[in-house]
Amino acid sequence: MDNIENLLNEDLSSQSIDGVLFSNYYKVIKGGFDIEGVETYLGSALVSNLAEDIEIFEKLTEDKAWPVSSIIQREVDERRVKEIAEDFILKSSNNVKYFPPIVVAVVPREANEEISKEFKLEEETNESTKEFIRKNGGYNEKLISSFANSKNLSELDGFYVLDWFQGLSQFPLCWNKEKVYAIVIDGQHRLEALKYAMTKKSFIGKYSQDVVFLDLSKKASKEGRSPVEAIRRIFIDINYNAKPVTNARRTLMDDKDLSSLIVQSLVNDDDQSGSRTGKFLLPQLVDWHSENLKHAFPLLTGVLVLQQLIEDNFLQGANVSSISDLREKTKVGKFVNTLNSRFLVDEKIKTKTKYVGIEPLEKSHKVFRELIETQTQDEDKEDLLFNMDYNVLNVARDSFEEIYSKSVVYFFNEFYPYKKAIAILNGNGVFDLHDIRNRIIVKNPKKYKDNEKLLIEELKNEMHNQLDEKFYLCFTVLGQKAFFRHFYKELFRFTQSNPLTETSVFEFSKNWISTINLIINNLEESGIFSSDQKFVVTNDILNQNNTSAYGLIASSFWQGIIYNEQSIIYNNQGIEGFVGVIDFLYKTYPIKKIKSKIIFPDVVIWENISFSPSRIKRKIQQEYNTLDSNKIDEIASSIWKSKHDYLMKIITEYNT
Repeated sequence: MDNIENLLNEDLSSQSIDGVLFSNYYKVIKGGFDIEGVETYLGSALVSNLAEDIEIFEKLTEDKAWPVSSIIQREVDERRVKEIAEDFILKSSNNVKYFPPIVVAVVPREANEEISKEFKLEEETNESTKEFIRKNGGYNEKLISSFANSKNLSELDGFYVLDWFQGLSQFPLCWNKEKVYAIVIDGQHRLEALKYAMTKKSFIGKYSQDVVFLDLSKKASKEGRSPVEAIRRIFIDINYNAKPVTNARRTLMDDKDLSSLIVQSLVNDDDQSGSRTGKFLLPQLVDWHSENLKHAFPLLTGVLVLQQLIEDNFLQGANVSSISDLREKTKVGKFVNTLNSRFLVDEKIKTKTKYVGIEPLEKSHKVFRELIETQTQDEDKEDLLFNMDYNVLNVARDSFEEIYSKSVVYFFNEFYPYKKAIAILNGNGVFDLHDIRNRIIVKNPKKYKDNEKLLIEELKNEMHNQLDEKFYLCFTVLGQKAFFRHFYKELFRFTQSNPLTETSVFEFSKNWISTINLIINNLEESGIFSSDQKFVVTNDILNQNNTSAYGLIASSFWQGIIYNEQSIIYNNQGIEGFVGVIDFLYKTYPIKKIKSKIIFPDVVIWENISFSPSRIKRKIQQEYNTLDSNKIDEIASSIWKSKHDYLMKIITEYNT
């Protein structure tokens, strides 16, 4: 078997025969579904060889005006290429390096360097070409006869896959570069990143990268498709018809996004040792499958909602998860400050032995700042990336669990409306390991059987019937975001003058929940959080403020705050409006009285609620566009005051 050893170990490099340039030789095995499908050949090749042989469509056409109908690939994003190279290939701390196979289509080319209009088939490969492949492919002379009698598995003129040893599944693959293009149709950014990395560190050229060659000639010819049509069809199948990983699943698997890592910790119920009690949410409370933020009964929250709660509050946009963040000095500085001030990352690295060897953020940040300062050209600065040890994200996640997880879980378990919902779930056996609903509720709804759908629907209806009348808004994504944002704002204010420890944070959280639950318990009969805008300003208040003539914007308390007509405002303006009302109530409770009169917060707090007053003004402008600006200001101010007066009236009625 010496000849096979030669095949496996020889360095197969590109050669020329009679002045014709051949590609490198690739050792491949046959793949694909069957002989009627696209013929595929799988192998692993040196990056340096791929750099010599494989074309990127954009680079192939950059000096030629090709018709739009010939476009077979997206444009290369140079920033993305450099991000992959710097952050994944060249980073020494990234010790797991693997790319999925690059997919390459083999197509005929014309003398004018365009892709041919049709596949040119070769009836039989001549013996001189076979001998050239044997000799330069590293096969010994005893195999001359085997190669002379070998069959070319491809019929495409200039493309060779020689079956030289019957029963051996490995073949030499190569092509005549004057007759054939090998073009990436999936993985062009990976290949370009490898090539870019090779210019920085030459040894990258010795890396091996898996590759799949597609020979479309037989199938396309049979179906009457041109090479371009065949490639475009394959490209679309790969990039659009393939089912991507769901957003929720991506969050649960992403180990380079801090908000995802924190969510993974919050929903990880693996606690065999009992050391994480109270630090994770029960799986039966979480929507694991939704592709959007709108979780629904019988679930209390969702993976994607949790990620936004963490992203918007604990990280506040400082999560380095995009190429622009890694380039921008201000954002990098904010990221480093956030991880050190809220998660004590560098302090943990310096004081805990389990983090020995992890480079502190401040050190990485210092190197980044120095690189920027030494660069004089703006375009060079754009190429600079903030390089950090990504293990710092694991430190931040651990720190979150040590300091905050208990409080966040407490929020979901003890917030009064959620606690009532959990009681309903418990009463229906959802947390009983022996009850069928225990597993159904965490199952993908698309896979429910009919009897399972019925059980979940019954549970959902029971929760709607018992909870919507008084707590509907608390269970919306908007409500969850608003209450959590207020919780975080107050927590952040608290931590500015108190120790950042689990004990102090949890003590604050209990006090916050106690106050919020007092508010909701006290006002639940008023319907303030009910559905369908049932919380309406009374006529006496409307008349008192001369606003009774202005319809829904005046009569519905939440109109202009979290509602626009019949639709909830789910954006940041709606959240901030809701938070403003929560904050007003929070500053009112526990009720304080002087001579039986309730002490309300200064009216300035109400007047400064974000977005809502200006939203009401815009609504009046739209509906009463003949009025002058002073009159519009007066009406909007009166409507906003009537909402304030009504809220104070309701609080007074429920506390006398």
